[in-house]
Amino acid sequence: MIVWGGYSLTLDVDYNTGGRYDPSANSWTPTSLGAGVPEPRDTHVGVWTGSKMIVWGGAGGAPGLIYLASGAQYDPVTDSWTPTAQSSATPSPRSLHTTVWTGTEMIVWGGNNISSQQQVGGRYKPLSDTWTALPSSAPGVDQTWGSNAVWTGKEMIVWGGDQVGTGIPGSGGRYDPLLDSWRFMSLGMNNPWRRWQHTSAWTGSQMFVWAGNTVFPGTDLNGLKSGALYCAGPCTTPPLVSPLSVSIATTTLVAWQDIAPATSYDLVSGGLQSLRSSGGNFTSATQRCLARRVSSYLVTDSAVPASGDGFWYLVRGANCGTGTYDGPGVSQQGFRDAEINASPASCE
Repeated sequence: MIVWGGYSLTLDVDYNTGGRYDPSANSWTPTSLGAGVPEPRDTHVGVWTGSKMIVWGGAGGAPGLIYLASGAQYDPVTDSWTPTAQSSATPSPRSLHTTVWTGTEMIVWGGNNISSQQQVGGRYKPLSDTWTALPSSAPGVDQTWGSNAVWTGKEMIVWGGDQVGTGIPGSGGRYDPLLDSWRFMSLGMNNPWRRWQHTSAWTGSQMFVWAGNTVFPGTDLNGLKSGALYCAGPCTTPPLVSPLSVSIATTTLVAWQDIAPATSYDLVSGGLQSLRSSGGNFTSATQRCLARRVSSYLVTDSAVPASGDGFWYLVRGANCGTGTYDGPGVSQQGFRDAEINASPASCE
């Protein structure tokens, strides 16, 4: 775990210090204060890329009077900092913005500075150290700060936040980086009470929103104790995933086509000999959950079957409703769904 920056209310000072915590050794190691370290700040954002931590934005000059549009990549292996690029596509200075990591890019959205709320954002690609501006029109999330975002594997979902002068909107939007476009989120039944500085998480098929603050009459000024689940796809059961292809090289690659309205997938596997000896019963024959609620359509299996044996694979889609491993017109004993779900190796 890496902790960096922040503000001391007691000392009225911002920090550009931090530390790396090793749970196995139960010890801390300070982060570098050498070349490239960002200036002191609070209310910034950070993401983990898999090898580096990126921090960006925030407010400095305690108690946060100077809004920043700078950041850096921190490499814990070399204990070194590399500043992020500055260009015409770099988002404007801001704090209390939101961010997600897509696997290749950090997306920054919203926030505020001393003059206005920010209705623009940017995508930062660390491999090329470049910024790409986001569309200025974002239905449902224009000019919000204190909102929260999740990455679904395909889209960034932003919900909630505050709009100074107009109140807390209780709305959200979905951004697709491949299409470079936004679309509205539903404002229908069970939409959570409007809030800001809440928390959210992605379950693999739904966004979970909880807690936060609001200033509306009749609510707890110490914070909300409520939330809701948002389904990113239509709440209908996805159909059978077909076809499923398997290719073998140095490892086995299992692939399938994306199906609507699935937002994620489960993949299970077992041995052919076990399936045959059980008389086609998948409860005992299901031996591995290779993927649970993944958004990709390709899974690598490095396992090697025993001599004279092989592997079978089954995939199902999921969103608010879980799909099926069963298929129409297939001769089988019992039902795959019930049998696989009863297996200790299921993806439940």
